[in-house]
Amino acid sequence: MKFGSLSLVLAAVATATSLAFAAGVPLDVKTGLWEINYVTTIAGAPAIPPDVLAKMTPAQKAKALATANRVLTSKDTDCITAKDLQQGAFRNADDDSKCTHTPTVATATRNESTVACTGAGAQHGTFKVEAQSHEQVKGGIVMTGSDRTVTVSFTGKWLNASCTGGSN
Repeated sequence: MKFGSLSLVLAAVATATSLAFAAGVPLDVKTGLWEINYVTTIAGAPAIPPDVLAKMTPAQKAKALATANRVLTSKDTDCITAKDLQQGAFRNADDDSKCTHTPTVATATRNESTVACTGAGAQHGTFKVEAQSHEQVKGGIVMTGSDRTVTVSFTGKWLNASCTGGSN
């Protein structure tokens, strides 16, 4: 995912979560089907290189600039297995190999990491996830690049032990 896109942020969330779990204790939560609600706040310039923006028609440019400074909400269901908890859970299935993650806290109730991404749209930030109970989690990631900050907050609730209807 590129800096401005939601998929990059979710990939960073995924990788940060994976490494935090790998470095310590997995979150002590139930396996099975989880519902995750996301609130994404984008503040700053759109993630479009200036040379690409300069080549756009006025209508295309206006549409692109409208993506700055906005709030998006989304909901997903994920199947969380014991293996996911060991390798990192509550993440998007995408992976971004241009990001490095340094776990700072990894316990049964809380995981935190710092994240640094290089290349086009280089950015850095922090990731946190907390088990509020065996059936509820909350967390977020804040990623900052040259001209924008993307903040993703999420809450998750366990639905049931069966993964029917999950996205992974």
